[in-house]
Amino acid sequence: MKKTDIHVLSLSYAQELFLEKEQALGDTLIRSIAYSEQIASYTIIIHTLRKNRFTPKHLAPDFLILPSNGRSRFHSLLKMYAMADKICSQHPITLIQSQEPVFTGLLSLILKRKHAIPVNVLLYGGNVYDPLWKKQRLLNSISSLLGKYVLNHADSIQVEGTLIKQSLISHAMPASKIFVKPMVPHNLEIFSKAAGSGVREQLLQNKFEHIILFVGRLIKEKNLAHFLEVFKIVLQTHPATLLVIIGDGDQATALQKLAHRLFINKNITWFPHVAHDTLPHYYKAADIFTLFSVSEGFPRVLMEAAAAGIPIVCSRISGSTDAVDDGQTGFIIPINNMRECADKIILLLNDSSLRAKMGNAAPLFIKHIGSFQDNIKKQIDIWQQISK
Repeated sequence: MKKTDIHVLSLSYAQELFLEKEQALGDTLIRSIAYSEQIASYTIIIHTLRKNRFTPKHLAPDFLILPSNGRSRFHSLLKMYAMADKICSQHPITLIQSQEPVFTGLLSLILKRKHAIPVNVLLYGGNVYDPLWKKQRLLNSISSLLGKYVLNHADSIQVEGTLIKQSLISHAMPASKIFVKPMVPHNLEIFSKAAGSGVREQLLQNKFEHIILFVGRLIKEKNLAHFLEVFKIVLQTHPATLLVIIGDGDQATALQKLAHRLFINKNITWFPHVAHDTLPHYYKAADIFTLFSVSEGFPRVLMEAAAAGIPIVCSRISGSTDAVDDGQTGFIIPINNMRECADKIILLLNDSSLRAKMGNAAPLFIKHIGSFQDNIKKQIDIWQQISK
């Protein structure tokens, strides 16, 4: 296969690339190797600390990852810049990519000014223009100011969802410099092919009638504390409903205590971890998938749920309008609107034909985002366009 004549230097936090293939979670390793197979060279400098003892590693013939190995986080950023500066001076880099618009974004802009190399900034996750994201922690408010500066001076911005693009445009960002590219999972088809009857039988235990599923990290941004209150409302009319929560995080203990205080703990099953090859069966076992987050990038769980063919009730977060056809494959609700969230879930629980109709439509709708290979090609096309 003839490679595209692009030399990409990326500034990243993806420490999982240093893990062995069988240890790596998610798609980062597979996706990165796929990128490298189509371009002349791909070098990633990764923010790491010296205590981790990572070493440089060739993941493919033209794909090199380099640890910064700083003494502290700040020192690591300084080392990332020094390493990138040397690479830009000695090699024909045609594009610099930053994983986020704040710290690595600022380093990328400095490199751009010194070496006249275009910069592509990824905005996957917190949107620096989102007031809810800024309120989550003090650092976000400070980061927002720096992030806005970086985005305004970057040559291009890459986002996961249509809503983030619309947000940037509403803040006077030129539409021509914004590219939408969700991170399509490499194995999305396994969610459509899975069978959920066995898992469903185990979960229902002849005690429950319906299953609501959540998959994700148990962190503040997921807004699960509010969703537990939503679930309590649902139980008033559907007491034989089970909420299955798959995931772990720093909010786990607090959420379990809250469930006890709300007297809904007997209707919740917690799974801190489910093997990825087993996870599709849990999606297939569920009646409804929910995500009540206040801030997201494009959650891959929405793509997985749609591929599995279950109706989705989610907040109006980035990626929601790309994964859910509102009113046809699920419902998109205003952020933090607990009453509407409960009403939509109850509507679906009351109507099995509506659940089936939306579930059948979901896999067809999600096809518009393309396959994993389409996604890889789209990234190369974006890099080509920026590098011209």
